[in-house]
Amino acid sequence: MALDAETLLIERCQAGDPEAFAALVRRYQRQVYALAYRLVGDRAEAEDVAQEAFLRCYRSLARFRTGQPFGPWLYRIATNLALDHLRRRGRAAAMASGEPPPTAERTAGPDEEALRREDQRRLAAAIANLAPEYRVPVVLFHLQGLPLAEVARATGLPLTAVKNRLYRARKMLRQALRDQDNEATGRCRDEQVPVREPVGSLR
Repeated sequence: MALDAETLLIERCQAGDPEAFAALVRRYQRQVYALAYRLVGDRAEAEDVAQEAFLRCYRSLARFRTGQPFGPWLYRIATNLALDHLRRRGRAAAMASGEPPPTAERTAGPDEEALRREDQRRLAAAIANLAPEYRVPVVLFHLQGLPLAEVARATGLPLTAVKNRLYRARKMLRQALRDQDNEATGRCRDEQVPVREPVGSLR
């Protein structure tokens, strides 16, 4: 049975080929940086976390079993490092700026882009206020686009626990967005200015 390109790269890395590891880094660097950014909320700190994740990955590759999914294994390393970073920083708030990672596409017009960024800011603020055990599955599943099985591998949780945390997290996020809308509506009434329709609910 022929090996896929990624497995061949991993085997070359395990044999000591630095160019193969560089190719792995290129394959995953955007995803790892985006994950780190969405968890720690600061670009410079996200770069540090991503670099440390690849360093840990390189040091641990000899113990990696080829045939198991590589991406979730790497994301688990990055997730643990990001959470350690937040604990060392002494606060659990992430994505304070609410900006999307710099790799995000921006093709909308100025007005639409402004509204989209405001929606992103509000959602980012709501996600940032989730406890880490809920924030991590939300980021991996909804923002990174990992399948549920890979989220389970990346977090080390049973699939049922991942589903339960995502369900509870979505309820908390919907409530947080409603609270933001109610607060904005009350403020606009006090100031006698119109308020925009609430952001769409999470599915």
